[in-house]
Amino acid sequence: MYVYINGFWGGFCERANGVHYGIFETILKSVFNTPIHITSNPNDADILLESHFASPKIFYKEWKYSIFFTGEGVESKKLENSEKYTVVLGCQDTGRNFVSLPLYVAYDYCTPSSYPLPTVVPHKGICSIISSNIPGAYRYDFLDLLEEQQIPIDNAGAYKNTIAHKVEGNYYSRPILDFQSGYRMVLALENAKLDNYITEKIVNPFRAGTIPVYYGSDKICEYFNKDRFVIVDQKNPEEAIAEMKRLLTDDIYWLEKVKTPIFKKTTDEILQTIILDMSHIISQYDVEVICNAHKEDNRLQTLQPILKYYSIQPSYTVWGEGAREHQLYPTYAMGTDINGVSLAINHVELIKQHSTSDKFLLLLESDVMPLHDMKYIDSEIKKTIQEMKTHSIDFVFLGKGCFMNTISLDDPRFNFIKMTDTLFKTEGSRCTESYIISPSGIRKFLEYYNSIDDHTAIDYEYNFFFKMKYATSCWKIPELFKQGTHTGVYNSQIVSSKLPERFNRFYT
Repeated sequence: MYVYINGFWGGFCERANGVHYGIFETILKSVFNTPIHITSNPNDADILLESHFASPKIFYKEWKYSIFFTGEGVESKKLENSEKYTVVLGCQDTGRNFVSLPLYVAYDYCTPSSYPLPTVVPHKGICSIISSNIPGAYRYDFLDLLEEQQIPIDNAGAYKNTIAHKVEGNYYSRPILDFQSGYRMVLALENAKLDNYITEKIVNPFRAGTIPVYYGSDKICEYFNKDRFVIVDQKNPEEAIAEMKRLLTDDIYWLEKVKTPIFKKTTDEILQTIILDMSHIISQYDVEVICNAHKEDNRLQTLQPILKYYSIQPSYTVWGEGAREHQLYPTYAMGTDINGVSLAINHVELIKQHSTSDKFLLLLESDVMPLHDMKYIDSEIKKTIQEMKTHSIDFVFLGKGCFMNTISLDDPRFNFIKMTDTLFKTEGSRCTESYIISPSGIRKFLEYYNSIDDHTAIDYEYNFFFKMKYATSCWKIPELFKQGTHTGVYNSQIVSSKLPERFNRFYT
């Protein structure tokens, strides 16, 4: 795939800046599971990757995928048209398409460094390196408060410089770390307080082997060990000041604190979460798992790889006898097993929830068992969806829970699926433990389902649906899932149903 890059800072593409394209290449390669190449021609690009520092290209064409990165935490850089992007990465939450990527994570990944464990207490007290004066930022009030408390600060930036020169170098260069390493503490004060706005300001003191005094994101302790730095609470700054005074005078306490583990989450762990979250947004399909966690707690064990990979919880609408109270119950043919009715209602109600979506739906029953690594299953499902789009396939069944004799037609268009002439099996028909439905397939099935009032078990319902040529279905080979009921791992509560009269119209 090809990516067009727009609106980033100098050295970004050349990987000459402290935050550069390298982390985005890693993310994109993992999300799309393919090599990513930069192109200078937007017409050749599959992906738009852009930031604030140029006129936007989001409206240039219909991008296959568009990704915006914002590392800024000030109102003047507030993102406009955020809903137009497939994904927004960074610190400013834009809702359903947002994935948190704190700026420090990009910095730590692109500019790796060691994190020393000092054995000697620095002879200097506290320093700060602040270059900009942003109106209304609390960090200046905190500096004034320290001055009132007569706590000396060596200001080495452009703002209120007290050392007669400005420390040379960029935020990611060695002179900054060398300077900070001579102090017990470094003021790491963000210029804004946003949930995910965490910059290199806290990372550099760690790299310098000293202690940050941090003001900024309330989520900071989700990423860093709270015992390794000083947190400034705007509502109660005296607590931080008392801690700073102790660190200035208690050498043993300083050494204990500076040797405390730094990270609560490693950069690699956070990166994997970013990749997974972004994959879910970019994914062409949603996932639903029918399971009553209270009644089927044993099945949750085999479902865990699926639930964890997709970051979802199982759901259901009715369970067993509870189906008698559901509004759809009277539409089911007399004699249909109550457990079969409840399972069918769960399928239908979950499908209804996706009736206006433009995504494909992967629907799984509680006794489905993944037979491969979830990354492989995900990649195979995405390939299947592409084939479904190409050949206007509405349903693809992924497992072998339905052990039936089918009449299959080999078709050279499909190298991994076979067209199925019929889904019928004389008894115990089970073919619904894992399947994909296209958006149009969802709407076709609901139209069919709403047109009749003698429903039966969901697998038979699909038998009628496909036999009437409402939609096209396929089997997926090789199987991705297996049904635990048919392997003997779980017992099924579903028994053969008394079929409605319309069964005979199609299967005599």
